[in-house]
Amino acid sequence: MNSFPSSEEDSEICEKHKQLLETLPKGSGWRVQHVYNYNGFWLDPKSIKNNLLLHTYFRSQPTDIFLASFMKSGTTWLKALMFSTLNRHRYSFSDHHLHNHSPQSTFPFLDSESYPITDFTNMSVPRLFATHFPRTLLPACMSSCNLESPDKILFLKYEDIKEQPEVVVRKLAAFMGKPFTVEEEEVREIVKLCSFENLSNLEVNKKGVDKFGTLVEVERRYFFRKGEIGDWKNYLSEEMKERIDAITDVKFQGSGLILNAKV
Repeated sequence: MNSFPSSEEDSEICEKHKQLLETLPKGSGWRVQHVYNYNGFWLDPKSIKNNLLLHTYFRSQPTDIFLASFMKSGTTWLKALMFSTLNRHRYSFSDHHLHNHSPQSTFPFLDSESYPITDFTNMSVPRLFATHFPRTLLPACMSSCNLESPDKILFLKYEDIKEQPEVVVRKLAAFMGKPFTVEEEEVREIVKLCSFENLSNLEVNKKGVDKFGTLVEVERRYFFRKGEIGDWKNYLSEEMKERIDAITDVKFQGSGLILNAKV
């Protein structure tokens, strides 16, 4: 965010947010009383206001890298992998940043921005950001690459990372502009450091909370579930799975992403 809002700007956003909640279709929430259909997506009131802030104040830079993911799809793992790969010459593996800090602390989660607005201009380049917002809810400065520069998008699937983590990390490093040389041997160490088994057993991730914005706190242990492929079988029927797959295929048609779920 490049500038801090004035009291007048603050009031304008609050008023727009209030008007939206009065006019948008709403339904029963699960963590909040109501969720609202905002541009085709059901969001809680706080997320809608955060989205307004993002559109109003965020200004991307050409070198920015965005991790856009669905909840519980490997975001914590990818945060750790991205941070460790870009900063592999900054920390030693015997005394790494992740030994004492959670993966959530490595770079900002844009969806949780609230007042006072964060100024990201002091971040090192390339700046890393994470979001769970769908592409159509992102500011044009973030989402236009999907239409204008498809080569700047890298699709990663949880199954591929599980099956070939070193291959994926090399691909990720090249995409972020910091490829591994033939001589570098850090790939294996990064995979080991950021593995579910290692991160979930670190004391820093077993206790304490991570803060998102000024209001939300989440216990760190909740970011580490099972780290397995195919756990949907414990919650969905085959019919439900096929219906979701069919919808997903339609939504991603033409994007270049082919899921081909094996389980």
